[in-house]
Amino acid sequence: MTIQSVRLPVVASAVAARPAKATAAAVSGDEVQISGAPTPASAEQLAQQGTAAAEQAATHGAGAGAAALRGPLRMILVGPPGSGKGTQAKIITQFFKATHISTGELLRAEVKQGTELGKEAQTYMQAGKLVPDEIILKMVDGKLAGEESFILDGFPRSKAQAEHLDETLAKLGKPLTAVANLMVDDEIVVKRLKERGRQDDTEEIIRERLQVYHSQTEPVTGHYQLQSLLEPVEAEGQVAQVGYNVITQLNSRLRPQGC
Repeated sequence: MTIQSVRLPVVASAVAARPAKATAAAVSGDEVQISGAPTPASAEQLAQQGTAAAEQAATHGAGAGAAALRGPLRMILVGPPGSGKGTQAKIITQFFKATHISTGELLRAEVKQGTELGKEAQTYMQAGKLVPDEIILKMVDGKLAGEESFILDGFPRSKAQAEHLDETLAKLGKPLTAVANLMVDDEIVVKRLKERGRQDDTEEIIRERLQVYHSQTEPVTGHYQLQSLLEPVEAEGQVAQVGYNVITQLNSRLRPQGC
């Protein structure tokens, strides 16, 4: 399935009001800075904008009952650091009412609580290395068992993790809907993360993280492409526009044929 750039509907006034040339420049915590915008917009505001635009597109031509056609969403967000996975997850979560499962947030919670799992994971995180599979898998398996609709962000990060996830979801009877691959050029990632202004966002560290992504995580996309689950998404443009494209593609997968 090929994703094409789609113009945001005029009726989504909050989106249309933004400058035509606005692009996502940096993501920091709950704030997303939009180039050309007079003030930073919160991730929640951007989520509302993207959802409003996608809602119109999703229901267009299907009548008022279109929303009822949506089934449980079980998806993975893949993309390099700085591609906007966390921000897009907020947009998708609002539209599909799915649970956002971020391995980064789960790990930080374990570290904050001082659990044995958190202490073990922290040694790897502080060194800038990937946390070993056995730690991640225990944490994610338990979370997935209690969720019907979910968005996985930051997992799987390797082919071995992807294969384990296949087995776990098969046992739970929860097949994946899609895998959205947020594609951003490396130089744009470097620019975005440097502008974010965090102390550890030096160009050397950013490029090291990108190298780890390309060598260890990017091959995951091929795994899901073979399963016809991959949805490539150009993620260098306006945040709400990217969210609009992702949601309309996901919604088309969840619709029964002919609807």
